[in-house]
Amino acid sequence: MTIAPKAAAVLAVIAGLAVGAGFQAAAAGKGTLHKPESSTSRTVNFADLDLSDPADAAELHQRITRAARIACRHQNEVRSVLAYLLYKKCIALAVEDAVAKVNDANLSNVHRAETQSVARK
Repeated sequence: MTIAPKAAAVLAVIAGLAVGAGFQAAAAGKGTLHKPESSTSRTVNFADLDLSDPADAAELHQRITRAARIACRHQNEVRSVLAYLLYKKCIALAVEDAVAKVNDANLSNVHRAETQSVARK
């Protein structure tokens, strides 16, 4: 789905079912993680941003990431390394999906730079 930056000023960041069930099955035991029954969404408004401006594209990326952290927090309810990995994976998938839906070159460039920066750390 393509979203024109000004035509649709609201973007839903969806998280939950996108996280692979393989991690979930491996978690059976102490502090069992459960697969969410439904996905969670957060709305990100960007009507005030001009995505042709790289600074505004970076601001939208930050908003999307914050919304993904909130939408994915159910993945981090159990305090374990596995829960943390699920949480991080959920955020990454939700952000990736939202960036793809916006379908803007500047936002994609910001996302690519952020992803590469995290990978180097």
